[in-house]
Amino acid sequence: MSLPPPPADDGPVASPGPPRRESLPRGADTLFFAIRPAGPQAEAIARAGAALADEWGLQGRAVQAARLHVTLHFLGGFDAPPPSPLVDAARGAAAGIVAAPFEIVFDRVATFGRGSALAMCGGEGLADVTAFRRHLGEAIAAAGVRSDRAFRAHLTFMRVRQRVDERPIAPIRWAATEFALILSHAGGAGHETLGRWPLAA
Repeated sequence: MSLPPPPADDGPVASPGPPRRESLPRGADTLFFAIRPAGPQAEAIARAGAALADEWGLQGRAVQAARLHVTLHFLGGFDAPPPSPLVDAARGAAAGIVAAPFEIVFDRVATFGRGSALAMCGGEGLADVTAFRRHLGEAIAAAGVRSDRAFRAHLTFMRVRQRVDERPIAPIRWAATEFALILSHAGGAGHETLGRWPLAA
């Protein structure tokens, strides 16, 4: 049975907590800060996600390994290129971040948003990424950049038609070594990296 085209697999997915996007721009292309697993890590996560979906009998469309990410801050949606002052301010704030690499551990899976985003999530293993997001948020706010306040760290690996209640999985660990500012183009046109910054002790 064929499936309808899935929603875009980019940008943040609604998470528990009050939504705070009323004042942010809305449009087809989305601008956000994210952490992405490196190539081999992304491939391993994609394989693990596919194995889980197969084990649970879920049907859907997998997110390409190259597009797997954990959204840190959503900065808005745009139907034209995002304003240069916004991008410049976001880049400037990111360039001033000093932070060491850290581990991310996913030990649960659930659907997010309207139920179509099947994502890895977790608890204590996400403390470091949550702390880093707070640090980055303070920097971009000081630069006058607004962002979505709602947050629960997760990585969407598949778009599915079934809703999945949160369930435990064997821990999936990977190392965050950089973060990026990404413009995700609508219609499956891909991710454009507008800046990337290493995490170094």
